[in-house]
Amino acid sequence: MEGQGFPDRHSGRSIRDGLLATAAVRKIYPLRSIPIVAITAFPKDLARDKALAAGCDAYLEKPFSVEDLSAVLHGFFHIS
Repeated sequence: MEGQGFPDRHSGRSIRDGLLATAAVRKIYPLRSIPIVAITAFPKDLARDKALAAGCDAYLEKPFSVEDLSAVLHGFFHIS
């Protein structure tokens, strides 16, 4: 998949590639409203601000719980 522009989660480039992919999605009109959640093992102080600035709507740091993910998804879809 690397040739298709997907981030390689095993390389040091993955955060940069993910941010580039996010910025590219945000430029495509029909996709602008799709929620994007950054999920990374990088420390919060290194990645969160960059992810949100690139256009991510939320941020989860690994490891995260099902409850953490559920809270993010509920926020997007206003599920009770």
